[in-house]
Amino acid sequence: MIPTRARKIGGVLFNTVGIAAALAGFYCAFLTIGAFLELADLARATQSQKAGLAGPAVMIVGMLEIMIAIGLAIVTVTCLKIATLMLHPVRRWRDWRTRSRQTI
Repeated sequence: MIPTRARKIGGVLFNTVGIAAALAGFYCAFLTIGAFLELADLARATQSQKAGLAGPAVMIVGMLEIMIAIGLAIVTVTCLKIATLMLHPVRRWRDWRTRSRQTI
């Protein structure tokens, strides 16, 4: 069965969205790692400070940093899961096609 033009365009668009989701996932993973490194820098910097009025402000910034890191981690997992779900059927379909050609 020869694929029609619409099926080819649909397949290309489907793969493009899958690749874009994978790239977005890797970008969010990079941002997540950066957020955890910033949190580590904040924790290391506060150890050398005396307790004072800046304590509550540092606590709030630390909590926001943790929320950002967790949020970015969730976005990373979601994007990579979408990419996996979109790109895996294509590989499986290609494997099936090569096996069916070999049996003919």
